[in-house]
Amino acid sequence: MLKRAEQLLFCLCRQCPEKEPKYCRYMRVCEACSALVQSRQIAEHQLASRQSADDKIDQMWLSLDQVNEKLRKLQTKIHENLPKV
Repeated sequence: MLKRAEQLLFCLCRQCPEKEPKYCRYMRVCEACSALVQSRQIAEHQLASRQSADDKIDQMWLSLDQVNEKLRKLQTKIHENLPKV
């Protein structure tokens, strides 16, 4: 089991907990460490946001491809049933 200080440090480095702890202590952190943690959290958030956006774009292209395929099949059926002149 982690020691109390290690648990607090782990929480500090990993983002805010979903539920506030019952007991908490404020830790003094130097500006360099604080800036490092902030930049790391910002980078992780930006990466997650980019991945989420990329997933949405990929899903959009897949759905557009499915619509395009259905329209091509429909167009083929229409051309087959039209009288040839």
